[in-house]
Amino acid sequence: MSRNTDKKYWLDQPGATDKVFRVVVLLAILAAIPDILALFDFVYHKHTSTDMEDIPVFYGLYAMISFLALLVVAKTVRPFLTRKEDYYD
Repeated sequence: MSRNTDKKYWLDQPGATDKVFRVVVLLAILAAIPDILALFDFVYHKHTSTDMEDIPVFYGLYAMISFLALLVVAKTVRPFLTRKEDYYD
């Protein structure tokens, strides 16, 4: 069986990867706009239920601390859960 090597893909065209890169950068900028505006509280007024939520970057700090705590717990539990390489043999 012979393979058809003459098939042209759209990423093989000159300049196509530059277009893909520009689209990815544009999407990243569009995704970052709400976060940038939220830093200045221009987008919405928060109706907080506790005083801690009035801290300007409370939700970001809470997410970062939760993520780091999850990493510490995972590293602590890993030795108890790992199996030897030939466990299923």
